[in-house]
Amino acid sequence: MIQQTILSDIEAEISHHLGKNIPSSAFSPQEPETGREDTEAPKKYHEIVPRRNKGKYRKALKYSGYSLISITMLLAGLIFVPSAFPELSAYMADNLRTVLGSGIVAGLEELSFSVQDNLNRLRYNAGDNQQIKVELPKQSAAAYKSTSLDRISDSLVKNGWEVLSSYSSQNIIFTRKINPDETRPYAQVVLSLVRLDKVNLNFAHEGSIPAEKQNENLVAAFNGGFKPVHGRYGMMDNYDVILPPRENIATLLIFNDNSIDITSWTFQNIIPPNLKSFRQNCPLIVQNGEISDILINRSPALWGYTVDNSQVTWRSGAGITADKKFLIYGLGKSLTVKTLAKALKESGVHNAMQLDINWQWTKFIVYTQKPPLTAQKIVNGINVRNNEYLTGNNGVHSRDFFYLTYKKDS
Repeated sequence: MIQQTILSDIEAEISHHLGKNIPSSAFSPQEPETGREDTEAPKKYHEIVPRRNKGKYRKALKYSGYSLISITMLLAGLIFVPSAFPELSAYMADNLRTVLGSGIVAGLEELSFSVQDNLNRLRYNAGDNQQIKVELPKQSAAAYKSTSLDRISDSLVKNGWEVLSSYSSQNIIFTRKINPDETRPYAQVVLSLVRLDKVNLNFAHEGSIPAEKQNENLVAAFNGGFKPVHGRYGMMDNYDVILPPRENIATLLIFNDNSIDITSWTFQNIIPPNLKSFRQNCPLIVQNGEISDILINRSPALWGYTVDNSQVTWRSGAGITADKKFLIYGLGKSLTVKTLAKALKESGVHNAMQLDINWQWTKFIVYTQKPPLTAQKIVNGINVRNNEYLTGNNGVHSRDFFYLTYKKDS
């Protein structure tokens, strides 16, 4: 009885693997033929399964192993390569989003940023302070010496600002550097203060700076916000609505009279008729001179479905003072949204917003005043081409940006 039960179990197991019924008689003991010595040992179970099926199992197992190794190497590459080579990070992320989706790529980016932050901490502890250096424009030295300080410039210089750019013997842009994160001595922000009485702010949702603006009075330019896929934040370029505005989102406004403001959008779907251009990006990070309470909310929906707002990476932002006389742009490395907000708050802004993030997309540049017109970065280590935002094969941009032009009547 026990023997028959065992045979039945074996029959069922083999039939499952082979996909067909095998009669139980095939497993019944056979009496040896008369006059013949039975010297052959009984066959074992693994010998009953055909070799061709065992080969398939081995092959499937081998390919599964190769796939697991490949996926592991891919994930390691996505995490550690950008950490060691941040210039690759943004390109890899953009290309992989179409394959893996925004959510998965955001998770990989967060892991990569965490590894990169730990590497930066190790480098700092080993004696590399990783200081960001402000690179003054090549033509600036002589211009600064010959420019007489006016009352506004004098006040700014006394409060720690340094003249960064001048145009037509007028001081226009000032800079200073601060560390807003006590836990990361290597986290730094370079601030650029722009005198709005001397320049007009212009917005372009893509392309390059118009030729007529390049030939006359171009002073500087800086990056815009996230790509449309990240948050679908509103933007309007010279009365042309590219994306409709979202309620309660930080917005940089440019009015018909060229005055500007940074505030939270409260007009619902109605665009004021005196508005020429606007650009939205995430919620306000500084509001009424204080760091916004919304920064404690880490919901991806608020921050463009990109990386967590507490992740450490290159970040940029812009703010405006309460009297609307100064626009202050901030760019830095190893920043969270909160430390970016802290830096802009300490610079004296009333309201501020985050712009784009990551090494590849954050940049503030000034232009030479003598031909040929050339873009010059003000922070070492960022990615700037000689014809950045200018016409030419490599100057045209698929992302939005802002640019500053000198007011001739100022």
